[in-house]
Amino acid sequence: MATNQEAFKAAVKDHCRVFDQVCVGVTHSCETCNPDDVDEDEFANGSGLWDEACFGTRPCATCGSSLAGDRHHGHAEMTVGFPDAPRKEWVHIEMCTDCVLYFANDDLPESWESS
Repeated sequence: MATNQEAFKAAVKDHCRVFDQVCVGVTHSCETCNPDDVDEDEFANGSGLWDEACFGTRPCATCGSSLAGDRHHGHAEMTVGFPDAPRKEWVHIEMCTDCVLYFANDDLPESWESS
């Protein structure tokens, strides 16, 4: 099991090397998910935009697992605009359940497969 968890951590490290940080779910920093006209109560309840997982077959953005399953919405901050004018930008990503639990609670999956 430890080998499987080490493989998971290595995959996350590899796939997240282009991200400055990863955030599970909605974030106040994203203009799309938190427009100025959404009130705080609506934001706290997920604002109906990003509050549920959906079944997906795309690889997870943070570990690369290509196994079909639930995909949760998240955000990643990236540095873009090299080399002239680097700036930080939030992008929407799809994450598997294992990665959501890892980024939210630092929980490692008991079993993980990349494909």
